[in-house]
Amino acid sequence: MNVQHKIIQTKAAGPTLVISPVGDIDMHESPKLRTVVLSEIKKKPKAVVVDLSQVGFIDSSGIATLVEALKEAKNIGAPFTLCGMSEKIMDVFELARLDKVFKIAGTLKEITGA
Repeated sequence: MNVQHKIIQTKAAGPTLVISPVGDIDMHESPKLRTVVLSEIKKKPKAVVVDLSQVGFIDSSGIATLVEALKEAKNIGAPFTLCGMSEKIMDVFELARLDKVFKIAGTLKEITGA
């Protein structure tokens, strides 16, 4: 049996927290992402960026995790931005009109300059 572990990288880019999940964000993986994101937001970064450039698929549980993270970031006054979305993931956000709710950037470099 081949088990593939997912990776969620976090790093600071200046005062900005960057969270970079790898792989699909589905009902099995979204609780792990939720735990990481919410614990990092509790540290009160100046801004939060979720880089989705290495995510191939996101389901409703993953989107719910991002919505909850957005709310928590707003509670501490930190801007929350998504970036690096594939066309397929962007289509999901546009269909659900979440592109009007989230700040979305093309690349991480556009946000952090690095």
